[in-house]
This record gives sequence, structure tokens and C-alpha cells, in this order.
Amino acid sequence: MSISEVDILKINDKIAPLIGMKAWGVSLGIGSFVTIEFGKALPSDKVTGRQHGEWHLWIYCSAWRLETEKEVIVGSEDERSILEDAIQQLNGTLLNSVTITRPAFDTIFEFDGLNKIRVFPLSFHDDCEYWMLYTPDGNVLTVGPGTSWRIEKSSKQKDEPN
Repeated sequence: MSISEVDILKINDKIAPLIGMKAWGVSLGIGSFVTIEFGKALPSDKVTGRQHGEWHLWIYCSAWRLETEKEVIVGSEDERSILEDAIQQLNGTLLNSVTITRPAFDTIFEFDGLNKIRVFPLSFHDDCEYWMLYTPDGNVLTVGPGTSWRIEKSSKQKDEPN
């Protein structure tokens, strides 16, 4: 099965409200997981104390690079201290665009200052999501594994190892 242009258009429709929003709460989780908050801050989680935004992006089972037009700043397997410092550059920047490409849902999140997070699957056949976007309407857009994607009701934010 392959990813169609219709699939990409439907995902882009769900992502469209994010364009022009400011990133905040950028965080490196366990391993190379990255979370980015957008929109209004929600009340802190009573169990973890963690605060999320109305929109919550979780880059999950994917490799990623933070880059500009001219250079790679860091890659997801670089030393943790370097990763933690580098991704903080995204805090306070506006999301300018999201580009999803075939054949494997490679995704580029482009921010002000020419910073981009380029996300690409680690494995195409494992049963692991590439990235998830929790939305204000209580749904979660899940991209991956393979050529699958879905929008479903989220009972709560997934238990993140952040």
C-alpha cells in the first residue's frame, strides 16, 4: 500500500491551524523523543505536573535532524546535552509550514529563523508511530507506522516519558 496525495491533503487539513502558531515547551524526552507545545496552555496534568498546549506534537519513533538551509545543527542520535541545547532554539518561534512527502511520510516542520525539524521513520515495518499531534478537539492525529495514519479520539495525552 502506498501513501496517496489524498492522504497527504487530509493530514495537511488537520495540521493547517498550527501554521503561524508559536512553539513553546520544547522538550527532549527519553531517547530522542521530542515534544513541542502550541496554542494556549492547558492546566497541568495532576499526575505528572507536566503542562501541555492545546496542540501537542510528539515526535516518536523517528529519526530527526534540526537544520537550516545551509547546515545540520544536530541529529537525533547526537550527544544528549547537545540535543537538549539545540532544540531550545525552537522555543518562541513560529511554525511556518509542514511538508509531508511520499513514499514514507517524511515530514519537515519549518519554523522562523530557517530552522527545520526533518523527521523520517527509523523503520518502515515496525509497529511504531512516527509522530502524533494531539488537537484541541480531543483527537490525536497519528502518522505511521508504514503507510498508515489515523485520526481518533484521545482519551488523554499518551503517557509520555518526558
